[in-house]
Amino acid sequence: MLSVSNSRPLSQMLTRDCHSDQVKRAEIKVAAFIVEHNLPFRVMDHLSGLVSTSFPDSKIAQDFSSKRTKTRSIIKNVMAKRFRDQLEEVLKDVKFSVIIDETTDIAAKKQLAIVVRLYCNWEKRVTSSFFKLIEVTAADADHITAAVLDSFEKVGIPTSNIIGFAADTTNVMIGSHHSVATLLKVKIPDLFTMKCLTPLCFTCM
Repeated sequence: MLSVSNSRPLSQMLTRDCHSDQVKRAEIKVAAFIVEHNLPFRVMDHLSGLVSTSFPDSKIAQDFSSKRTKTRSIIKNVMAKRFRDQLEEVLKDVKFSVIIDETTDIAAKKQLAIVVRLYCNWEKRVTSSFFKLIEVTAADADHITAAVLDSFEKVGIPTSNIIGFAADTTNVMIGSHHSVATLLKVKIPDLFTMKCLTPLCFTCM
């Protein structure tokens, strides 16, 4: 009964108002803070109530209600999608390098992490951005190469924009014969490849 009494009428949910937008903006900013500082989602179960009780003179704080489930949903379905879409649009128009690493998760599924490295006009420096984590059926050169190329082609990013490739020093990645590097060079003849000098390629970004 308490939950029902606190619910807004449907008519209010279908109309936009300035206050509602301000509350949503506050919830998104706090969600971004959680991501930036790598805090656990369970923190929001306490912080959400703390905000409303600490700022009783603020209507926005009183209506702030974003616990772990809602915060996770905001990050996954709103922020992540927005940043991913922005990155994909940028990659359609600039040259960039690709850094990959393959691992097996606790469910024994093979995962391939893809990071892109490019010059950011907005920040005026070279930046590295996480692009995608995809599951691969096999960890051989053919499957990994196909997965890398397909991840860009599916969203309309020209593979001709790829100018560099880096990975760890395993034969399947950088080997002279039938590796990911050699297969990518068939598709992109002018591709520059570089071996990673550390066990994990992401540490050299």
